[in-house]
Amino acid sequence: MSIPILAGRYEGETGAYRFMAGVGVSWIGETFENLAGSASVLHKSSGLNLTVASGTTKDIGDYNYVKAGVLRDIFAAGTTAFSLDYYLGADIPAD
Repeated sequence: MSIPILAGRYEGETGAYRFMAGVGVSWIGETFENLAGSASVLHKSSGLNLTVASGTTKDIGDYNYVKAGVLRDIFAAGTTAFSLDYYLGADIPAD
């Protein structure tokens, strides 16, 4: 059984912001099965960032995710990231 998959990805940057996004979809035959996507933005000078993601699988479940964060140079070893994450999933199999 063949499962056609289509995916797209975008990365961009302006003077103040960096953007990334992606989306993917798959079918079995002519029936839609999976759809998922995400997008992120970083304000380069402040380190503030936001990510959103969502996905669904036909007849199985779906999820939504949001992350808001900030990047800081606290230690010489590298950048430190702080974030608050929220995830909501429905009917996701545990296996």
